[in-house]
Amino acid sequence: MGIATPMPAEVTGSIGPPPAQGPARVVKYAKPVKVGFGLLWQAIRLPRTKARFYDRLNAALNSYARVTRLTLASCLLTIDIPVLWT
Repeated sequence: MGIATPMPAEVTGSIGPPPAQGPARVVKYAKPVKVGFGLLWQAIRLPRTKARFYDRLNAALNSYARVTRLTLASCLLTIDIPVLWT
């Protein structure tokens, strides 16, 4: 038995579990269907999720812009001067 020669049927037949039958077969095929429906649901929700994300991002950036409008002088006035020199 070399690389080009296929393995005997008695060896390949014992590799892996036997095919699912009955209720196990239903469960086996229900899992990919469940994943498919989950992906479909997320695809439907994606536009709304993106919109909510950008709303939160813009709100956070706008609040940050208000903070950066403070001048250096007003920031330094709020800091205790001895703290700067110790």
